[in-house]
Amino acid sequence: MANGVIRTAAIGATCAVAGSLAFGFHAQNSATAAAKDASAWQAEATRWQDVAQQAVADGKQVRRRNRQVVKAYNGLVKDTRATNRKLLAAVRKASTTRTVTLPPETVYRTISAPTASADPAPAPDPGPVAQPQSSSS
Repeated sequence: MANGVIRTAAIGATCAVAGSLAFGFHAQNSATAAAKDASAWQAEATRWQDVAQQAVADGKQVRRRNRQVVKAYNGLVKDTRATNRKLLAAVRKASTTRTVTLPPETVYRTISAPTASADPAPAPDPGPVAQPQSSSS
């Protein structure tokens, strides 16, 4: 009977050591997985911050280009008005010898660039990214 007790105690001790090792390996793997998850979340947050910064920069370029287009268009309107006046004056001068019916003068209007109150402020730094809560099963 002493042999059975020793054998049972040895098997119990072996199971306790094996359980302890298994728990240790699981805890280590869980910590490694949590660190990987945190790193992935941080990388994702960094990518979104980069996207936001690029969007702000692109918006500034679009506004600058729109102002240039509006300025060029308004210059064309001004030149067209002047040319139209000269042409109509020349037609009137030439029509003094004969009767000519002139079309009404075409009206060209300038446009204004869209106004923004100010350039948008850069996106605020959200600070450290909260790590997701992992559920333990």
